[in-house]
Amino acid sequence: MTSTALKQADGSKSVQWSTPIQFVHTRKLRPYAVQPCPPVPEDVDPNQRYPDRGEPSAEPSIYTLDTDDPWAKKSILSLDGGGVRNFSSLLILRELMRAIGKHERRMNPVAKSSAYSPLVNCLPNEGGTPQADGSRSLFGYLPCHYFDYVSGTSTGGLIAILLGRLRMSVDEAIEEYKKLSAKVFEKPSSPWKRFLTNYDSTARRDNLKDQFDSLPPTRLPSPQEQANQFKSDRARCRTIVCSMKSNEDKSFQTPFLFRSYDRKTSYTSRAPFERNPGDPNTFAIWQVARATSAAPSYFKSIHMFEARYYDAATSLNNPSWEVVREVSLLAEESHDAIDLLLSIGGGNAKGNNPRLRFGTDSLLQELTDISDVVHDKVMFESKTQGFDYFRFDVKEGLQAVRMDEWRPKPGGEITLQKIEMATKSYLKQEGVEALIQRCAAYLVDQRAQRAQTMRWERFATGTRYRCPLADDCPMPKAKFDTRNDLMDHLRTKHNQAPPDADHYQHIQKLLDRGRTNSE
Repeated sequence: MTSTALKQADGSKSVQWSTPIQFVHTRKLRPYAVQPCPPVPEDVDPNQRYPDRGEPSAEPSIYTLDTDDPWAKKSILSLDGGGVRNFSSLLILRELMRAIGKHERRMNPVAKSSAYSPLVNCLPNEGGTPQADGSRSLFGYLPCHYFDYVSGTSTGGLIAILLGRLRMSVDEAIEEYKKLSAKVFEKPSSPWKRFLTNYDSTARRDNLKDQFDSLPPTRLPSPQEQANQFKSDRARCRTIVCSMKSNEDKSFQTPFLFRSYDRKTSYTSRAPFERNPGDPNTFAIWQVARATSAAPSYFKSIHMFEARYYDAATSLNNPSWEVVREVSLLAEESHDAIDLLLSIGGGNAKGNNPRLRFGTDSLLQELTDISDVVHDKVMFESKTQGFDYFRFDVKEGLQAVRMDEWRPKPGGEITLQKIEMATKSYLKQEGVEALIQRCAAYLVDQRAQRAQTMRWERFATGTRYRCPLADDCPMPKAKFDTRNDLMDHLRTKHNQAPPDADHYQHIQKLLDRGRTNSE
């Protein structure tokens, strides 16, 4: 048990915590301060910033002026790499999402889904029962509704894809991670055969591709999203996956961020070393998964667009600093862009374990040291910027679990049981339980504030609107970001009545007809 004293960025009274894990809290106890013009140009849809690109976009709503403050600061989820031990990260997240569900139902019993909004029915076709075709139910509490960015490295990057790009629940991600682990970590029993085949890298590559290609469709896809492409709707939860990039002869190597959104180049003094800005290439989801997990023990590097990509664990095993810098640069002139950062480690490898002295697990100590250095750096930055920083990392019980352990084949039950037992013991610690509850309360509060703005519908479900009277419309191809934007259009371009008592039902039917993802 350690005691940590923290001081506010402006030198005001410090807060002292006694906790066995790393945690930084620098937020002052005050309500959100409304900023007249929050500088978040990167959150604006590219069709609005550049009207000449694609179809025209509607003007901002004059019917209801939403306060952008709940959206001005971002919440981030960062996942370290750790091989099979990243199963522990998912178990920690499952505990957090259970706490979130309890807070949501306590705050509002009607909020049975994290997509819930008191302003509009975001899930008009959701019945809450298993679908006849076996597809996933939309109800539940999804990490993609609580975090603006989900980032990860190596196997943490695989989880980031499942939670961020594919918008899975944690329980769904756990089941898929077990299947992926069986494909990636299962290896021939003979050491000599493993040496000759390099752990059968080709077969593992094909298994990984097949596994990602066979995943269920993306939950609540935006109309413009392609099912197998990593790029997604930039107005929703964004995914960042870390890798390393080199030229053909490997004479030059640099960190590379796979982004699910386009990233314009910034020419400010704050961004002297930006990571590969610009529009994202048309990477398939499985290619990004392959690139971030291309550690020498598992896969060869992957060749794409005249470059090679491979695992970044030895450089960016803890990606939290990369994503903090990325989000801060996206906010441009704002130095107060982050509200909360949740970082989850892949299990501490320190200890007197002779098995860590050689083989693939000789990297564990090095990766742990790298992650801890990044943690200290982010902790300092959190106090400078004033955002909430949570770091969860199982400290005891995982030292003897190798990064590629998978016993017995094919299910790996013994390995998973060891990880689960160590994680459950960790989560039962009093300090950990308290911080899980505190983190959940912050995330639920932020979601509740955002759900009271019209911007929430697109963030949560990808819904956009088109004019339902297109045959007589001067802007038949215009896209509207919110329900109120379309309402303004109907009133100003089609002379529709306001949604008063006499016309409410008629206007609501027109708005429902305008949904881009409705029947």
